[in-house]
Amino acid sequence: MVVTLGLFLAFQALCLWLWGADQRTFPALFPAGGWTVAGVRLTAHNLGVLGVLCALALSLAALFRFTRLGLGLRAAAADADKSTIVGIRVEAMLMLGWGLASVVGFVAAVLVAPRLFLSPIMMAPVLVYALAAATLGGWTSAIGAVVGGLLIGVAESVGATFCPSSARSCVC
Repeated sequence: MVVTLGLFLAFQALCLWLWGADQRTFPALFPAGGWTVAGVRLTAHNLGVLGVLCALALSLAALFRFTRLGLGLRAAAADADKSTIVGIRVEAMLMLGWGLASVVGFVAAVLVAPRLFLSPIMMAPVLVYALAAATLGGWTSAIGAVVGGLLIGVAESVGATFCPSSARSCVC
């Protein structure tokens, strides 16, 4: 994880150096409409992001639980030495795992870009939330990480509703 954070900061600095810190817009993936259901505002963007993330989490859970490839990925992550003994190519599994992580990161960036604008530092706050969600939901569970992210999002929204930023003291 430390190497990932280091690479993230290095690429971020490289992007700032090459393209500057100007923000650019990204086209919306979902229509701009919204609905109010029982006093809760639902937008097409939020529902679309939720749908894509649920499909991605279920796909990853199915991959890791029901396929031979997922079993190999889990075994290589759990114990590389014993995995090698039973014939699992650990280097290939690690390479595939990093590739899979980069695809998930790409999907996350595309989903959040219309809200944050494109800039070299756009993913820093998202990374903090992702690490918190993975910690809350479990580092080995895709579904748990999604549930952890939903809990953090709901807690942040409820906190923002009941603790406005203009208030000096908050009773939550």
